[in-house]
Amino acid sequence: MSTPRTKWMQEVIQNVLDIDSTTISECFESHADNISLWLKSGSNESRVYFYETETDKGIEYSTESPAISRSCVYFLRNSAKAINLKTRSDNTVLTGNISKSALIPVLKSCITDVYEPII
Repeated sequence: MSTPRTKWMQEVIQNVLDIDSTTISECFESHADNISLWLKSGSNESRVYFYETETDKGIEYSTESPAISRSCVYFLRNSAKAINLKTRSDNTVLTGNISKSALIPVLKSCITDVYEPII
């Protein structure tokens, strides 16, 4: 599975997760059917996740929100139509990342600044 779209997805993952391209390619190959199906016929606002494993520099794929312990890259469909695989990137697939270490301070700040004063 090597299209301009999947190459772009792999580059995004490599830039965010700092995992070697071979490991990412292997993950895409082992989940090629699921990723292809998601790109071609996934529903609007559906997501796929790629996240670092707790141990070695591994990567996991999921269609369900994972319980992350390190960092995670997600791709969100912004269209109910089939995704153009010949285009690297457009507004039909959005991407973002989240990490546990970045999320905890945000939640703490929100609780302290928003909810604590009204309790």
